[in-house]
Amino acid sequence: MLQVNAIGKVYQNGTRALENVTLNVDDGEILAVVGGSGCGKSTLLRLISGLDRATTGTVSVDGVTISEPHPYIGLVFQEPRLLPWLNVADNVGFGLHEPDTTQKGQRIGEALEKVGLSHYAARWPKELSGGQAQRVALARALVNRPRVLLLDEPFSALDAFTRAELQDHLLDLWNESRPTLVLVTHDLEEALFLADHVAVMRPHPGRIAQTFDIALPRRRDRSSPEFEATKRDILRSLNATLASHKIAS
Repeated sequence: MLQVNAIGKVYQNGTRALENVTLNVDDGEILAVVGGSGCGKSTLLRLISGLDRATTGTVSVDGVTISEPHPYIGLVFQEPRLLPWLNVADNVGFGLHEPDTTQKGQRIGEALEKVGLSHYAARWPKELSGGQAQRVALARALVNRPRVLLLDEPFSALDAFTRAELQDHLLDLWNESRPTLVLVTHDLEEALFLADHVAVMRPHPGRIAQTFDIALPRRRDRSSPEFEATKRDILRSLNATLASHKIAS
């Protein structure tokens, strides 16, 4: 289980990015976090990943406190962030802690097969499309078999068709080993298509305003009345947080 217990983040300049954020995500669940710009979504992921430390509160995975990057946790950024001087296979294996080179090669091959890029191992990042590069980033995050996978707007830079295709592919990957997923996104449809729960954040400082439990069966029909009705409920909550911020400011 991923447990985020009353975390807050205050930067050295006094900016209160997060305040008293508590989340519990069960093993194998998908949580989507939505909110306006500046509400602390990416800061929250950095604290969960251990890339940054909370000012108050704690983060733990299966009872292990996370205060720095940990093998339990994988992270996929908005941009693939592939190393241009390494080929696809070496990018996937860059953070893999496997002393046996044969085993390492097998795990890289398995990860590339899962994202449909087995024949791209020797290619360079500059030879990949945007969707292919993001698939490599997913393979790199999955190769360590994390218990928790964090995704920070992973498909926002892609065209609508590729984005929908990778959303479907992400569900296929998740279904194989069922890691816990935490997805930050501006796209309500993406959040609703993927997640078991959707948390709406309120800005300045970032807090959880409301959490929705999504009971729709997978795979979800984006055009169904139930999907549209749930999306409207989340949008109303999101609009309320933005309106309250405008009044307060």
